[in-house]
Amino acid sequence: MRLVPALAVLFVIFASSASAQEPALPEAQKLVELLSTSLLDDMTSQMLKPMSANLEASFQGKIDDATKTELFSELERITKKYVAQGLEKAPAIYARYFSASELRDIAAFYKTPSGSKALSLMPKVMGDFSSTVLVPLMQPMQAEMQTAVQTVLRNHNVIK
Repeated sequence: MRLVPALAVLFVIFASSASAQEPALPEAQKLVELLSTSLLDDMTSQMLKPMSANLEASFQGKIDDATKTELFSELERITKKYVAQGLEKAPAIYARYFSASELRDIAAFYKTPSGSKALSLMPKVMGDFSSTVLVPLMQPMQAEMQTAVQTVLRNHNVIK
């Protein structure tokens, strides 16, 4: 869930270079290469924060620092690998929803000071929003949804 808005930033940049097979593709790919490393690192960090905290709490001092370091390094490597694979699909998706002109406008925004700031801070903003707002709501939401499903199924005699 925290990944979606952060990826959206990269998807727009990828999409601006991919729509309608524009001749600007090589230049757009260079721009994405410049931006993607730090964004990929930021997104990975934000994705792993809650998982790392949960794992650390579950260890309760049962593993040493070397094991913990290797474990988190592996989790980071795997996360980056799959996020990067997902980003490869972004151009085609954005091209379905935005025209080439719209994508150029969006990419132009990210070249402004405010757009540049949004690119660098959006993963942190969404990570903060997810961990402080959405994550605490997940358990009660799931419980309410489960109750609603059971109620509807009972009312329709699907379950007893």
